[in-house]
Amino acid sequence: MTALEGALAFAIVGSLLVIGTLTFKKHWRSSRLVEPVSGLEHIAAHAVLLAEAGHPVVSAPLTPSEVPRAPVIDLEGAWDHPTWKALEFRASPEGVPHSFSFVFDATADGFVAHSYGDLDGDGVRSSFELSAKKGADGHLTITPGMRVENELE
Repeated sequence: MTALEGALAFAIVGSLLVIGTLTFKKHWRSSRLVEPVSGLEHIAAHAVLLAEAGHPVVSAPLTPSEVPRAPVIDLEGAWDHPTWKALEFRASPEGVPHSFSFVFDATADGFVAHSYGDLDGDGVRSSFELSAKKGADGHLTITPGMRVENELE
């Protein structure tokens, strides 16, 4: 192999490494958003189903009570609040770590569900919010879109 061929091979391998690293970082960051987004979608869908069946859901406290600064495994009974049970929700299966806290705020005309996380432990929180309101027909409708702040904080 000549010096020119070696330099060309080095440039190609270096370029592939850069592209691979950037792609990996992009997918890794977006994968961290699955927990709050899918969690809030689950909460909202179940809350609407319960309301339609005549079983409105009451507010539930921030669970876990402190926003995680690193992945946490919940204490036994952390998700035993009646609202979390009615919504059939917990942030992750028992014994599996998760990175977000959730809260459910029932209102007179709907609800707001929140998720908070501090993914890098720097005190800056990611915040996700999904809500629903009663329409003129009395049915709950999930508000389009999700309010997000500092998603990758």
